[in-house]
Amino acid sequence: MQQQQQQLQQQMQQQQMQQQLQQQQQQQQQQQLQQQQQQQQLQQQMQQQAQQKEQQMQQELQKQQQMLQQQAQQQLQQQQQAAQQAILAAQQEAAAAKAQADLIMREKQQEMERAKAELEAKQKEIMMQQKKLQEEEEQRRLLKEQEEKKRKEIEAMQSIKAAELLAAELSLREDEMQRKEQFYREQAAKRKEIAEEAEKKRIQLELEKKSAIEMEKVRIMREKEEQEKFLQQQLLEIENQKKLNEAELAAARSKQEQELKRIKTKTEKQQQKKRQENLKKDAEIKQKEAEFLALKQREEEELRRRMQQLDEDRLKAEEESRRREAAFNEEKRRAQAALEEEQRKVREEIRQLQENARLKLEQERIEHEKRLAMMDQAQREEFERVERALVDREMKLSHQEVEQQQQLELLQIQEEDLRIKEETRLKELAEKESSIRVLEESLKDFETGVKKKEQHLLEENKKQLAELQKQTENLKKQEQRLMQERLETNKKREAIEAKDREITEEKAKVAHTKNNLLGKENENPTLKPQKSKAMK
Repeated sequence: MQQQQQQLQQQMQQQQMQQQLQQQQQQQQQQQLQQQQQQQQLQQQMQQQAQQKEQQMQQELQKQQQMLQQQAQQQLQQQQQAAQQAILAAQQEAAAAKAQADLIMREKQQEMERAKAELEAKQKEIMMQQKKLQEEEEQRRLLKEQEEKKRKEIEAMQSIKAAELLAAELSLREDEMQRKEQFYREQAAKRKEIAEEAEKKRIQLELEKKSAIEMEKVRIMREKEEQEKFLQQQLLEIENQKKLNEAELAAARSKQEQELKRIKTKTEKQQQKKRQENLKKDAEIKQKEAEFLALKQREEEELRRRMQQLDEDRLKAEEESRRREAAFNEEKRRAQAALEEEQRKVREEIRQLQENARLKLEQERIEHEKRLAMMDQAQREEFERVERALVDREMKLSHQEVEQQQQLELLQIQEEDLRIKEETRLKELAEKESSIRVLEESLKDFETGVKKKEQHLLEENKKQLAELQKQTENLKKQEQRLMQERLETNKKREAIEAKDREITEEKAKVAHTKNNLLGKENENPTLKPQKSKAMK
């Protein structure tokens, strides 16, 4: 009985131990599941943290690249706008200078045309006066011929004319000579008046001159017709008087001969006096003609001198224009060189900043690779993908930089073409001092703008350096947080490993207890069916 009770107690103990072992196994399984879940959670947390950090780093890299790209684009746009504004200002100044030079050339052309018109008017006036003088000379010659003819007729008729007829003829001739002298005086006065009017009214219209000439011709023709009518009437009167005095000629012939001698002497004296007066008048007319020719020559000399002075002024203006154009081109070349040097410095600074950022990112990437060396394959693949994306972005940035360089070269070629066109235009212009001052002021403004741009770029560089320092500090803080998290993860891992070791020890104890029980069963076979029953 006691043995059965002992066996029952042993069986009960074994069952309790088996239950305990099962419970322990279940607890171990639960602990393993919990540990696996904790490991999975830790791994997920670490992966999420790594992904978040990678995303943050990518976002920061993208922000930095975008900022650098925007700054480069803004600087290029500003430089392009400044260059375009400078080109537009130069074009506007060139257009204004061209308009001003065209205006000056038009004024000079108008002045030359006016001078030519005055010269032509004077030449026409001189020709008209010469023509008038020739007509007057021809009229004087005709009058002299008429006088000579009449004189011959009178000498032929002296033997048959009466003294009264001769006296009347002489008085008529004297009256005629007086009228002719009056006419000559009037002609001289009129010539003087015409000369004075020509001196005062140099820009008189050709139509009025022609009309005046026509009126003068009509007047001269009328006077000529009147003279012819008067001579015809005089001849008729002479014929009538001849017919009336033929009866008285015989009776008064002796008396007439004596009177004829006296009248002949007197007539010869009067003719001599008239000849002297005519010679004197001819001399005066020749003197006036010489004075008129001298005046004409002086006016022509003055006109030639003015034309020569205008040519000299034009040559001086062209020389001054070329000199100012050369100075402007030199100033423009200096400004262009300064602009190109500024662009080169800006591109060099941008390249240096990009290179520094790339090196910094490369260094951070290497350090990040070192930190992530213990991660699993999936994280490494993700990191490699991110790295490839960064390399692609760097290649895109370098490609964009090459495109920007090509655009800058294209802009420089366009600027060179514009400069050549402007030089070709400016060679045809005559600039003034005001345009040069405007260009100098614009160049000073441009230099001021360049200095302001330099100051702005320096400030932007300082800001970028400050931001990079802030980003570096943030990255250092992130590295410190990662190190702290890694330490905490290592602590958790050590705790999990300690639990694993405890579970392994418990398993070993359970296995040892099992082995002991099996050994006891082997030693006491009667326990087997009971155990089997108990198990059932």
